[in-house]
Amino acid sequence: MIQIKYSPQCSDKTISYQFQGDKITAIIDGEPQTVDLSNISQYPTKERQTPDPPFFILSVRVVDEAKRVELLKFHRVDAPENERFGFEWEEV
Repeated sequence: MIQIKYSPQCSDKTISYQFQGDKITAIIDGEPQTVDLSNISQYPTKERQTPDPPFFILSVRVVDEAKRVELLKFHRVDAPENERFGFEWEEV
């Protein structure tokens, strides 16, 4: 199970996400980037046995057998408040 939480950042770029099992695809300015988290328990680790996460994954933690993934979320400077604050953990 994957739970996500967005961390907002003001940017002129666009980013959206698609989720399929342990795979997360970020579409950044129309270009997809996919990462498979099925063999990854946590980022970062003290011993670098896993590759660095892509920039849009801010953290991955395992909590009660669920992977909690914090993701970057771009918004425009004039975005409404609900696009800039108040994101909670949600299951995908």
